[in-house]
Amino acid sequence: MTANLLDMLKDQIGDAEISQAGSFLGAENSGVKSAMGIALPSILGSIIATGSTAEGSKGLIDIIKQGKYDGSVFDNLGSVLGGDATSGFLNSGSGILKSLMGNKLGSVVDIISSVSGLNKGSTSTIMSMTAPLVMGMVGKYYKSKSLDAMGLSKFLNSQSSYVADALPAGMGNLLGFSIPNMGDKVEAAAEIARETVAEATGNGSSLWKRVLPLVLVLGALYFCLLYTSPSPRD
Repeated sequence: MTANLLDMLKDQIGDAEISQAGSFLGAENSGVKSAMGIALPSILGSIIATGSTAEGSKGLIDIIKQGKYDGSVFDNLGSVLGGDATSGFLNSGSGILKSLMGNKLGSVVDIISSVSGLNKGSTSTIMSMTAPLVMGMVGKYYKSKSLDAMGLSKFLNSQSSYVADALPAGMGNLLGFSIPNMGDKVEAAAEIARETVAEATGNGSSLWKRVLPLVLVLGALYFCLLYTSPSPRD
């Protein structure tokens, strides 16, 4: 089944990490949590948009390799979310944001600040804190799967529906991130069905155990076809 990077990132950033970042910023934890909740998909959406071309995907790999974004940052988040290494961490995050968003960054900060209630300075800092985390998670997957540029681009595209569901109105268009249409969602569901059945078959499961996952996924697909339409947020 396709990994969900947003869920993986959220699993790493718990209440303790939010509280530490809040203390560093002198901001309410609720606002920090809200801002990070938007910053994560916004940055990942920018990465997806960048990686949609062969040249862009190669550029992302260069950033991953040069910055050594391999996921090791998650081994000690406390040192970078308001600890000894925070200054260098923010500098690297700022560089990532400039590469991904360029002159769009100010508008992204404005939207996140408006939604979260944090001032623009704190929001900008949270973006810089979050960028290396997102790139680290992408780099971790890239390294673990030994992907090439095409493989990375394909994987990033598989994250589109997760990101689209998490972005506030208007953010997708601003980032140049394409909201998945119904055809993309149907294909994604079909791919999950194929992978689930293949895995069950490979494990030597009984006929019922092989068929049941397919029935469940096809049922979900039927629901999508009946009730899901392309998101109107952009």
